[in-house]
Amino acid sequence: VPLAVFGAYNASITGAAWVPPRFGKNELSGALQGHSRGIFAAFTSTNILWNRFGHNFIYNVIMLAVWFGGPLGVSLAAFGVRVSRVTLCLGIGVALSLLVTFAHDDPGLHVVGPIHYSEASAFLVLLAVAGARRVYRWAKGSLGEDWGRRALLGGLVGTAIAAMLLVVHHGAALRRQAEIHESVYSFFETDPRFEHSVVIAPPYMTVWRAQPRFAWTGSFVFEWQRPFPGNRVIFAYDRPKAVELLARDFPDRRFYLVERGGGGWSVTDIGIGGSKAPAETPAN
Repeated sequence: VPLAVFGAYNASITGAAWVPPRFGKNELSGALQGHSRGIFAAFTSTNILWNRFGHNFIYNVIMLAVWFGGPLGVSLAAFGVRVSRVTLCLGIGVALSLLVTFAHDDPGLHVVGPIHYSEASAFLVLLAVAGARRVYRWAKGSLGEDWGRRALLGGLVGTAIAAMLLVVHHGAALRRQAEIHESVYSFFETDPRFEHSVVIAPPYMTVWRAQPRFAWTGSFVFEWQRPFPGNRVIFAYDRPKAVELLARDFPDRRFYLVERGGGGWSVTDIGIGGSKAPAETPAN
């Protein structure tokens, strides 16, 4: 049923059930043609093969390992593959799904779920449980009955400590990332000169990366907040005729231009609409 629905969707967009929209004839696929080169490009070019091996396959394997139990979880899953025919089939299925990365031109295959290959987690859980039972039985037979209880207690304590350290580390990392956006937006939100204004700016990532300490931290937020007419400050991209078109829609707002330079970025009053403000305001 899922394949039938997928085929019907493809047919409604591209006219062929076996051609996904990404590989159809359109402006997007034309722009990506030099990068994509089709589904089977990896098998016709050594360079593309190695690129997809490192950039797609290895990347997604690492991400899946990180999100699924880390080294311990992956090791237990590996031990569980040879327990039975069922677990062997599960392991082969996960491996085959990872091989799809060789047929795709983009590493972001996690669009099918909240994380990279999250749909494989259910099978990996079964494999890890089978692997844990296999390790326990081997250790019980080789090291004695008491080993199991001591190993279980040690594993629980170790897992709790590792989880707490992970939470602390990632909590601090998220805080450092939040400082980027707090710094950028607070510049406009706390200054009364930007009351009821339009800010013409380059891509958001370009602005925060202009400050070295923020570029080193990094962030997954690449876009300005969406422009709603009721916002105190409306952010718009610096495009040809952007000021002319926006001034027509917002004649009562003051317009400013964000520019990068001098090791940071600055804001210049364009002199359109609203009340007069200083000609230039350093932003950092």
